[in-house]
Amino acid sequence: MEKRLPPETPHLRAFLRKLAMGAADFDIDDLVQETMNRALRYQNSYDPARPMRQWLFSIGFRVFLDSREHAKRANEQLLSVLGTDADAAASVDLAVPDSTARSDIRPLLAALEEPEREILERTYLLSESIAEVASGMSLAAGTVKSHLHRARKRLAERFEKEDWL
Repeated sequence: MEKRLPPETPHLRAFLRKLAMGAADFDIDDLVQETMNRALRYQNSYDPARPMRQWLFSIGFRVFLDSREHAKRANEQLLSVLGTDADAAASVDLAVPDSTARSDIRPLLAALEEPEREILERTYLLSESIAEVASGMSLAAGTVKSHLHRARKRLAERFEKEDWL
């Protein structure tokens, strides 16, 4: 596995740069590093019948979303420490300024059909748990997980086919 990852690094970096438009190089490097760490940690989940790049892109997409959620939480904590003073809040440069900041990935989700799109949006954009999505959509948790898996796979395939890099 360790020998197959390095050749994919430039493609992964370009993919993550597209997702994190305008991010600094060191932020992209962090995303690439975390993706590679997860790939090594979960290498047993790799299916050799699937292209390595699609698998890495799926992991990279999740790392990107996780980093956005982490930045959002950190910003919320910072604002809570600062209090509700509007002047203090306005002086803070937020990595995720408001709830629409994550909407830049919505065009990427347009390629998905229902219910995969809704499940992906509710899980990643609205930070709902599998149980909350299942309850809200009247589906079994296993069904939600299956749809989520297919949605991630379709996104990875879309990136591969359309040569986003």
